[in-house]
Amino acid sequence: MTQDYVALFTRASKPTIIAFEQGKETVTVKNALKILKALGLAS
Repeated sequence: MTQDYVALFTRASKPTIIAFEQGKETVTVKNALKILKALGLAS
């Protein structure tokens, strides 16, 4: 799964996906949950 696909599927920006992958604290809880759900790691 690519960053572009996750960004498109979650409607989060690609920089947000990258920040999440890097463990940056600037990612909102809402966006973090969207990403986790897209990856099948949260329900």
